[in-house]
Amino acid sequence: CAKGHANILTGGDMHHAKPSMPFLKDVDVFCTNAIHEDPELHKKVREAGVQFWQYSGCNNQSPAHQSRFAFGFFFGAYEAEGFLIWAYNACGRFDTSSSKGWGYGWYTPFGTITSPAYEGSREGMDDRRLIETCRRRFQGHPEAQAMLIATLKEAVESRAKGGTDTISDFYNSPKEADKLDLWRNRLLDALLKIEE
Repeated sequence: CAKGHANILTGGDMHHAKPSMPFLKDVDVFCTNAIHEDPELHKKVREAGVQFWQYSGCNNQSPAHQSRFAFGFFFGAYEAEGFLIWAYNACGRFDTSSSKGWGYGWYTPFGTITSPAYEGSREGMDDRRLIETCRRRFQGHPEAQAMLIATLKEAVESRAKGGTDTISDFYNSPKEADKLDLWRNRLLDALLKIEE
């Protein structure tokens, strides 16, 4: 693997942290689902002058809150500059009787049918935009900055319940999933407060 032309970005999907590090010099974009293997990985990537992205996938039965959490608060906690949706439609067409298919949507003659996980990822991207807005607007407001840092720390800790990747072990109960709206509203309230 080697970087190409100066006008072409080279990216890598890095499935494991340590074995991927030798390729760091060869890519402009380091995209990973392996942050759980090295919580400092995002810092190491940035220090090398490489963009840090994260990716996640789902099966065709994943609930919306999993991808909302992944693409929103979890990726936001590590300041991922971009993201990748793994295997958008790699599933058995309309057969959702098995959880082995990686699918967010299905093409049909009548348009695209989206899964709950797809809609959740869209919500997560909205959360992600809010996080970055707050990161900028909270500068010079120590109380708001501390709240943002604490919220993102809580998000990371909420995930760390024994799962080994960003596909599994997100919120196992509706009570936990409710935190997503709690965190979003907390940020919105703080944003409105400093705008007054």
